[in-house]
Amino acid sequence: MKVDISKKEYRTLLDMLGIANWVLHAHRDADAPRTTAYRELEQKFFKMAADFGLAALFEYDDEEERYYPTAEFDEEGPMLGFMDEYNDGTFWKELVERLAMRDVLSHIGQKEFHELQVEERLNKLDAAIEVYEDEFAKNGLNRLAIDF
Repeated sequence: MKVDISKKEYRTLLDMLGIANWVLHAHRDADAPRTTAYRELEQKFFKMAADFGLAALFEYDDEEERYYPTAEFDEEGPMLGFMDEYNDGTFWKELVERLAMRDVLSHIGQKEFHELQVEERLNKLDAAIEVYEDEFAKNGLNRLAIDF
C-alpha cells in the first residue's frame, strides 16, 4: 500500500509519533518488549525524514542501528505544548478525583459506598470533586498540606 502525504502532513505525523512514543515510554523502559512493534513502525517513519527534506530532525546511531530525534525535532513542532497541556490537565483531574474518592470513602466507608446506587455514588463523588475543584481553582496547591 502506498500513501501519499505532503511534507506538512509528514511533519504532523512525526509529532503524533512523538506524542505516542512519550505516552508509551514516559513511565516505562524505552525498550519495553510490549512496545517493540510501535518502536519498529516509528523507525520506518523516522527513516523517511530525508525524503521529505527533514533529515535534521533525526540522527542515526550506527551502533544501535536506530534513529533518534534531535533537539530540533522537539523544539520545532507543537508536540511539547500538547504534552504539557495533557500533563497539566491529567495532574489536576487525577489529584481532584483521588482526593475526592479518598474523602468519600473515609466518610461513609468503602463497603457502604459500593452498596449505594450508581447515581447516589456519583452524586457523592461529584460533590466532593466540586469542593476540590473550587479550592484548587482559587488557591492552586498553596493550601495543600500533608499531615505526617
